[in-house]
Amino acid sequence: MFTYEKINFHKNKVLKAELLQEGTDYTKEILEQIYRNYSDGIIEGAGITVEEQYLTVHPGIIKYQGILYHMFQEERIPYEHSGRKMFLRIRFLEASQSEDGMQYNSEFVLTDTETSFPYEMELGRFVAETGAVLYGDYTDLETMATKYNQFDIRNVPYAGIGESTLAPKITFFFGKNLLKKHTENYYDIAFAMQCLNKRPVERELIYSYLSARTGKNCERLTNEEICGLFLEILNRPGSEKTPPLNNSLRSNRRIIVD
Repeated sequence: MFTYEKINFHKNKVLKAELLQEGTDYTKEILEQIYRNYSDGIIEGAGITVEEQYLTVHPGIIKYQGILYHMFQEERIPYEHSGRKMFLRIRFLEASQSEDGMQYNSEFVLTDTETSFPYEMELGRFVAETGAVLYGDYTDLETMATKYNQFDIRNVPYAGIGESTLAPKITFFFGKNLLKKHTENYYDIAFAMQCLNKRPVERELIYSYLSARTGKNCERLTNEEICGLFLEILNRPGSEKTPPLNNSLRSNRRIIVD
């Protein structure tokens, strides 16, 4: 059965170890229940702020192999303007046993190695040229895709139901710029409204939208391929209307009067 229990703490109450453990486990189990069907990826937070010599990773929650990893304080990672493509990743370390239980730790890795290990997750990539400024703030997808001196988050996995999806910042920029085109296409309007929630948009919904707008099978695309189609749609000239139903679809419509 479903239950709810509220524990009262008052003066002179003896706090038992079992009671404290139950309180700790309750919060953890609730989060695990909420995100049980989600893929690996960023759950919340973990954004990157770019400074002149540092990348700052902000607190957040990341899911990896069914475990929710929490970071409560920001961490600064030094980088150089080397002109090489660099990858910022989080590396999940092997679990270790301690007196207090199992410890699941991770560390940040900044490398020019393009191949990612299965126990790593990308948080962004960039090419910082000597004497140039590395930017992390942008308002459109085209700037984000610039090869040099832009912190690129297109390949960062965000947790989604069953399958990871794109960063909500990407879909938000797409939806915002799509509505600026004054589109009258129903698919555009509905999808843009979903994007403006600033929450991750499920990958299956992205596939369905792109398939409807391009007339192609857009399943199993990479993040960069999805962003490429987003740009293609945004760069189409003028306002677009929803295309009328073709004759084959019209012929299947029936009205029955009793």
